[in-house]
Amino acid sequence: MKRYLVVASALWAGMGVAYGGRADFPSPTWSVRACPAGADAPKKNWNGISPQVKAWELGGRAKTLRWFEENQFGRTPVGRLPDQVIGASSVSFTNAGIRIAITCRLPAGADAAHPAPVFLFGDHCGGDRPPAYEQKEYADIPTNAITARGYAYVRWNFNDVCPNASRWSKTLFRWPVGIVSHVATGDRAATNVVRAADGWGTIGAWAWGNSRVMDWIESRPELDATRVAILGHSRGGKTALWTGAQDERFAMTISNGSGCGGARLGRARDPKAETIRQILHNFPNWFCPNFAAWIDRDAELPHDADDLIRLIAPRLVYVASGSEDAWAGPAAEKAAWDAAHDLYRAYGLEERMDFLAADVFDLLPSLKRGDYDFIILDPPAFTKSRKTVGRAERGYKEINLRALKLLPRGGYFATASCSHFMPSELFVKMLRSAALDAGVELRQIEARQQAPDHPILWNVPETYYLK
Repeated sequence: MKRYLVVASALWAGMGVAYGGRADFPSPTWSVRACPAGADAPKKNWNGISPQVKAWELGGRAKTLRWFEENQFGRTPVGRLPDQVIGASSVSFTNAGIRIAITCRLPAGADAAHPAPVFLFGDHCGGDRPPAYEQKEYADIPTNAITARGYAYVRWNFNDVCPNASRWSKTLFRWPVGIVSHVATGDRAATNVVRAADGWGTIGAWAWGNSRVMDWIESRPELDATRVAILGHSRGGKTALWTGAQDERFAMTISNGSGCGGARLGRARDPKAETIRQILHNFPNWFCPNFAAWIDRDAELPHDADDLIRLIAPRLVYVASGSEDAWAGPAAEKAAWDAAHDLYRAYGLEERMDFLAADVFDLLPSLKRGDYDFIILDPPAFTKSRKTVGRAERGYKEINLRALKLLPRGGYFATASCSHFMPSELFVKMLRSAALDAGVELRQIEARQQAPDHPILWNVPETYYLK
């Protein structure tokens, strides 16, 4: 089986489930429950099923989900609305005046006879400036690489259902606008209505939007609705986790840097990571008002991030972290992942799970060429001073050389440097030398810089850091 290799840093080699190719997504039609009939099933149907799984399916999961609804994300009060209209590239709600615009990129050959598995990406680009809440679109999504591997890419903007604006008021009890206000008042622009203590917030609204886009995917014969991965970064990562926890149609959930309120384990007590107090100060609209009861009590949560991950079991879940993203708390995200392993083991799915922490300078030589056909190198800054650029160049060459030696003919390779002290010209020179030594002929598909929300200021050289 071909797999992806993601190297996040020299000490952190990736986190989650390794997979690749069309046939590797399990279908949720057979992987959602060990005993789909639940309490109504004859006792013999539970024979051979772990007691932990049985307890989880006969009440533990429902109880855990209810806690997150009542205490963190809020209750989602609606599913499909009666006025929902599925169009060629949209989902609309006529009474609410809400329209979800959908972008879809298909791989070659995708049709009803050969439906493509899907990566569904919801983002929040733009939408934070009233009154128009103008949207934007990220320019650096690798759609060509996704479709080249046989996957479809589906994207929508969270602002279509609830604007990406924070601090609606100084109280947690004011409604975010959009679908939240519409369901409560019939007016999607209403901002002066007090919500219940367990009322849903922006993340709940965005998760609801993900499910409505899933409705659209189910209507498209060229898309395989049984093999859809929902993914997101930061607030989008929290949204992806909450989506996967509630909507079992998603075969896989991917969160990246989701941090507090996402995959970060509160009881891990990461001193540099964002806290509930800090996140509610900046984004009180994301969560339900009841979440404020846990301010300064992050380590006391009765249902922590590990339980949020367990709610996705036994479907696939991938938790990704940046080793230097201290605000998200990568060590605490790993701790949540480790803790959630118990339920996956009880389901007998250990072979579908993988976490690897290693020094990649030692790891890469131990791997075989052809094991991975898409290798991504995303190391930390090897230099933070002009004095150490030479040493950094040697380090970058060594890690790229070892990775290139693993690359099969026709494989894909993505590499980066996040140090502004490593100029582009030197980075390209290093990469050319590494390819020559590895005996690999490289063909450049594209070159990228940091995302638009990290602009480069021409009079501040330090802001141009990502190559």
